[in-house]
Amino acid sequence: MTRLLIIALLLFLAVPARAANPQDEIKKKQSQLEKLRKEIDGYESRIKEREKKEHATLDLLDTYDKQAVLLRKLIGKLHDEELLLQRDIQITRESIGSATDRLGYLKRHYAAYVATVYRSGRLYDLELLLSSRSVNQMLIRSEYLRQFSEQRKKDLAAISARRNELQRQNELLQNQLAEQRRLITDKAAESNRLASKMKKRKAMLTEIRRDKKNFQKEIARKTAAAKEIEG
Repeated sequence: MTRLLIIALLLFLAVPARAANPQDEIKKKQSQLEKLRKEIDGYESRIKEREKKEHATLDLLDTYDKQAVLLRKLIGKLHDEELLLQRDIQITRESIGSATDRLGYLKRHYAAYVATVYRSGRLYDLELLLSSRSVNQMLIRSEYLRQFSEQRKKDLAAISARRNELQRQNELLQNQLAEQRRLITDKAAESNRLASKMKKRKAMLTEIRRDKKNFQKEIARKTAAAKEIEG
């Protein structure tokens, strides 16, 4: 009896344990493989999406670059025009100063002449006329004195009018200069805003490319895992 029990026990131990079902293992591996393939497809789709954004961002940056070049040229021209206006204003101011000096000189000269005439009761003019050698010379001297007085009045009026014209011109140039500087300020602000946009877009481009690189790494990792399962 004991011998039979020993034999039975040895036979039981000799029977191999039930092996795992190969089909279950295959299904498990297929499921893992399918999951990996879906994840790879997902990353590839995300890469394509990032590539579209990358191209759109590059196109936009190219447009911004062209705008920036045009703005720099425009601001340069505006600065050149500003310098020309400043030069014209300086010339006009010098002309105004010259006209003012000339006007002051003529006023003083004419005032002295008038004062002398009134002080002497036109005695000098009378002596000048009486000392004439002939009636013709007297008439010429009389006409000269009259023309001298009239010419001084005309000179004063002409120079005064010229100075007023120069002052109006100076005021106009000052307004143009103020407008020019306002334009320069506006365009400089526009250039700064454009630079800010470019900075943001470049940061976005860097992020897009970083995402693409990370997705490509994930694809490579999951592709290696899939090959390992397939093997």
